[in-house]
Amino acid sequence: MWSRSDTLEASVPPKNWSRFLSGLLVIYGLWLVDSAWNPAWSETTDTTFSSLDYLSNTERSLMKGLDAVLHGDLTGALRELTVLTRQRPDFRLAQLVQGDVYMAMAGGLHGFGNGQGNDPEVQHLQEEARARLRNLLDPPPKDAIPQDLIYLSRAQGHAAVVDLTKSRLFLFRRINGRPELIANYYISSGKNGAGKFLKGDKRTPIGLYFITDYLPGYKLPPLYGVGAMPINYPNEWDRLHRKTGDGIWLHGTPFTTYSRPPTTSDGCVALTNIDFQTIGEVVGIGTPVIISNAVEWLDPVEWRGQLDWFLARVQEWHQDWVSGRADRVLRHYSSGFQNNRYDYASWSRALHRFFQEKGAGETSFSDMSILGYPTDRRMIVVTFTQEMRGKELSRQPLRRQYWWLENDLWKIVYEDTG
Repeated sequence: MWSRSDTLEASVPPKNWSRFLSGLLVIYGLWLVDSAWNPAWSETTDTTFSSLDYLSNTERSLMKGLDAVLHGDLTGALRELTVLTRQRPDFRLAQLVQGDVYMAMAGGLHGFGNGQGNDPEVQHLQEEARARLRNLLDPPPKDAIPQDLIYLSRAQGHAAVVDLTKSRLFLFRRINGRPELIANYYISSGKNGAGKFLKGDKRTPIGLYFITDYLPGYKLPPLYGVGAMPINYPNEWDRLHRKTGDGIWLHGTPFTTYSRPPTTSDGCVALTNIDFQTIGEVVGIGTPVIISNAVEWLDPVEWRGQLDWFLARVQEWHQDWVSGRADRVLRHYSSGFQNNRYDYASWSRALHRFFQEKGAGETSFSDMSILGYPTDRRMIVVTFTQEMRGKELSRQPLRRQYWWLENDLWKIVYEDTG
């Protein structure tokens, strides 16, 4: 443990200070942006977050320590890092950065982890440092909303949006009908990257998923830490495209360490135990989890325009359904439509039979959500409960429609009922 006298000596610049600072600018990731580095807690503009907003207290302390190092304030850096490592002795990255600063003070720093670049553990910690700094250097715009987070139902309340490129999970809460960011967490994902397709490929899936359960840590192997929340991979769209595998969870971290490097899971999304517990207090079964390679952000005006546009498309479908005319309803469906029971031709026959038997009538929606599905081809997923009043009352427990853009028109390419 470093003594207080060691910390006070940090006010003396190292003999190789210029080489040390320029090296850290590269080692810790400053090459990621062209603009000059500004203090993370400096006064922000009207269009950006403070880079420390929405971080956990532990990560905020680490970022302040790194920020101080990169501004030449070793006294401030060691003050922050010493407190942090005493509070979290299992935070290996914080321990390593603190050690690097002391080695630099002694004039003996030879690189990240004191030049142990061939050590796999040091390489992993360097990847973690870069991932955390990437978030600090390039935070989301102020008040921005992910493009795929279009509309949350009242029943959902919260949503998680995962950016695999930045190793982040953004937690949102539905407030007055609009999703608002409430937390920003570091995560670890699949060791073989994104885009899960096969069982055992150790990749993290890309798509829209929902939490299906909560598993307390005492029922699980130590790998999962304080607990896990499974998601519904493979979902209906995955199964349609013959994707295999299972056991994709949000979960904690082994108790022997505070965090894991960015890409070391077998495909799951892993958080620190503290962050997992915090999320577990507000999400539940049915909470959406949108996993993408990179999150696209919209300002509030753009987000509102997008929402109104998709609400209008769903309303057009609804009005045609109420008309009781199968031909009008079918104009909203792609010629490539399919699900686990129908292709377009058989779906057309089924709709004609349905309206012949049921006739026109009133319908109502409840618990509707509209969420993007991250794919190479823009897609949205509309989920709702539908109650129909015609010749007889019929209530479908759940209807889920997958829409995509086809010849400049939004069409339903997949639909699951029940």
